Order: sequence, then structure tokens, then C-alpha cells
Amino acid sequence: MKSKLLSRRVVDIALFVAMLVLMSRQVVQDAYHEWVGMAALVLLVVHLVQNRTWFVVLPKGKPTARKAATVILDAALVASFLVTMVTGMAMSSYAVPFLRGIVSVMVAQRLHLASSYWTMALVGLHIGMHWSAIAARFTKGRGPATRGALLLLGIAVSAFGLAVFLRDGVPGYMVMLVPFPSFDYSKGPALVLAENASMICFFAFASDTVLRITRTRKERS
Repeated sequence: MKSKLLSRRVVDIALFVAMLVLMSRQVVQDAYHEWVGMAALVLLVVHLVQNRTWFVVLPKGKPTARKAATVILDAALVASFLVTMVTGMAMSSYAVPFLRGIVSVMVAQRLHLASSYWTMALVGLHIGMHWSAIAARFTKGRGPATRGALLLLGIAVSAFGLAVFLRDGVPGYMVMLVPFPSFDYSKGPALVLAENASMICFFAFASDTVLRITRTRKERS
């Protein structure tokens, strides 16, 4: 049982790292970007297979707003990820060049840019839906001061992520108002990865906060 859990955690972490690398387009060469994308597709399939019991358990029990939100979110995430993969393949020059042009390159470029940021946001929201269980492992046995410090750190990182999200004009990419990305190629890889991770943290923090507020209201009622 522990080995299966460890295997799932390894896949989850690998998928998250692949996502960060893919979002850090300005510091990754084209060939590596494409091959990491293919690896991410394989990891997604493995992730879905490892969590297949979720599809069996989901229909059981009483329907709830959280269950409905989870289904919608996860379905949107998979759809967004697949759009990103297909449009990426349509522009491929290294990994799967024989698929280049399956979608018009001009159309694929705009869809790829938008869907990649939607995938990033949905990944963050997905993590936030499970963050309470994840955080419990880190805070188990720790005092209020440590938990408070971690909360403040989370708020600070999320605020930074929101600032980066707005500064870089990501909303414009997501609604396809901006057809081409504008990257700062002078930044170092570590900073680019940190900024992208902070944006994911912002969405995770927002999702977790909404769940906590909803749970508190239910307890009060």
C-alpha cells in the first residue's frame, strides 16, 4: 500500500515539475520543450490510471456541491491539457513532426498559448482542492506558531503569484486577446520557474480558501 502511494506521489511531483518546465518557455529550447510535453502526456495517462478508483467512487454517495465542482474542474483540466498537447503537436518540429499541420499552425499557436495558461490555472485549482490533506502531513505535530508562519508564507507567495499573473498580462493570453507571448529572456531559469510556481500557488491558495470558507459556513449552519 505504501509503495503504491509513493509511486503516485512520484508521478504527481514529476507531472508538476514537467508543467513548470513547459510554462518556462523562455528558458527551454524548442526540442526539450516538445519532449517534456510528450513526457507530461505520458505522466497524465499514468496519473489517471493510478487514480482510476476515483471514477468508481465518484458516482456513489449523496451528490454535493463540492463533488460537482470537482468533476467540472477535473474535466476542464483534462480537456485543457489535451488541447495544449494537440496544438503543441500541430506545431512540432522535433518530437512528432509528422503531426505538424493537423491543425492550422496559426490557429494552433493561439490556442496553445491560451490553453497552456488555462491548464496552469486549473492545475493550481486542482491542487487547492486537495491541499488540506497535503498540508496536514507537513503540519502534523507542529505548534500554532509554525502553522501560522506557513500560512503567512502561503499568503506571501500567492500574492506574489497574483502580481506576476497580472504583470505578465496572462489574462490577455487566456482569452486570446494577445496572440503572441511576450517573454523576458533576460531572466534566469530559477526566477522564471519560481514565478510560474507562484502563479500556480495563487490558484491553489484561492481554491483552498474557498473550500475553507464554505466548510466553515456549513459548520456554523
